[in-house]
Amino acid sequence: MTPRSAVLACLLFAAAGPGASRATSPSPQAIEAKVALEGSVEKRLEAVLRRLLGSDNVIAIVNVDLVHETQAQSDDDLLPGVPTKDSPGSPAALELSSNLVRRITATVYLDKAASDSDAQLVQATASRMLGLNAKRGDTLSVQKIAFQSPPAAGAPARLPQGVLTGLWLLLACALLWVLHRFTGPLPALLRDAVESLKARGAVREAQEEAAKAEPAAAAAAAASGAAAAGVREVPFSFVEERDLPTLKLILRGQQPMTAAVVMHFLPPAMAAELLGALPPASREEIVALMRRPAVLDSDEVSEIEESLRTQLDYLMGGEEQLLKLLDSAQPALQGSVLSDLRRLDPALAQRLSQRLVTLDDLMTLDESSFKLLGRQIPMQALATAVSTSEALKKSVLGRLSGGLAEWLAQEVELQAAAAPAVVEERVRQVVGALTKLVREGRVVLRKAAPTPAAFEAVSRPPEPETAQEESARS
Repeated sequence: MTPRSAVLACLLFAAAGPGASRATSPSPQAIEAKVALEGSVEKRLEAVLRRLLGSDNVIAIVNVDLVHETQAQSDDDLLPGVPTKDSPGSPAALELSSNLVRRITATVYLDKAASDSDAQLVQATASRMLGLNAKRGDTLSVQKIAFQSPPAAGAPARLPQGVLTGLWLLLACALLWVLHRFTGPLPALLRDAVESLKARGAVREAQEEAAKAEPAAAAAAAASGAAAAGVREVPFSFVEERDLPTLKLILRGQQPMTAAVVMHFLPPAMAAELLGALPPASREEIVALMRRPAVLDSDEVSEIEESLRTQLDYLMGGEEQLLKLLDSAQPALQGSVLSDLRRLDPALAQRLSQRLVTLDDLMTLDESSFKLLGRQIPMQALATAVSTSEALKKSVLGRLSGGLAEWLAQEVELQAAAAPAVVEERVRQVVGALTKLVREGRVVLRKAAPTPAAFEAVSRPPEPETAQEESARS
């Protein structure tokens, strides 16, 4: 007999009471049959309800009060107390023989998370399976309770909070005892710790003060070291190579003594270039001033230096600025500016025309210079620029020989009619590359002095070709 069956048997005997008649008290076989019957009904009912709800949180408790008969049971009984004649074949669901059952009392426990519709479904299903009869006094109760979830597999068991607190206190006491046992009295240990923290704080403050004073000390040391080594900042050290064109213009209007002071402090190569750009009379006076040593006044030198710095930063115009402007201008604008300058300053106009690079300068290049130019730009752009005029094409192709001449002639023959914007862009590309080579000194142009007619020809925009010329060119 299982423990549950034993408990139910004890409950039945207690319900019988001491005053019950011995003749009507159930026999041990009847009690065992009752317990087996209730257990079977409960298991089957729980299995059906769990499948119905999709949850294992279902418990069914069924109590069946049987009618105790005095007559002997027949040998055809299937189970004690369940005659075969009252339930022929396979009984539907869990229906019990009405002649053996006095009353059925059942309770079904569901999880509190179950809905009311689930509870109603359980009520109807269990009533139908148990075959409850209200006239007989059968009852069914469906209750919701909180089921405790089983711990996850492999999850460590958690100790109660009180146990954890006690363990922490025990560990702290053990640690204090170890410190006291092996490091001396605890107050002395705490004093040593405080003193150590104070000492570390003092060291950190000293390091911070040293770090703050380090830049000033380094600057002072550098100044003292430079003074000891005799190193000092040279006046006019701000003048660079690119400032020479502007500086030439400025020194032409200065006194010879000012020019001499500037040249004294500049590098020899820059000073020689400035001296060669001055008029002969000024150059003679400057050389006379520099032929003998002389002590300069530091304040006067600083004043000249500051004045020169200001003039370099704010000087407007000049030949170099005009040349830069003309280098970026269109050919028509170049001719117009040169024509205006010829009326205002013929000498300046002549110098600028000699230094200005134009497309016609291709006719003055030798074969080596033309090869150098061909490595800077695509041959297609060079062929387009050469083809802008018949005179330019004949001059350039007549100066070249060998493979370069054949290549360029082939590109010229293959030239198709291009849009004016494309032609203009390719011409600008060729002139820009040639200008860069001339400014760098890698190509030298051998130009003749321009004539007034040349200025006028450059200033006039090119006339559009007539239909006959265009067809002949095609």
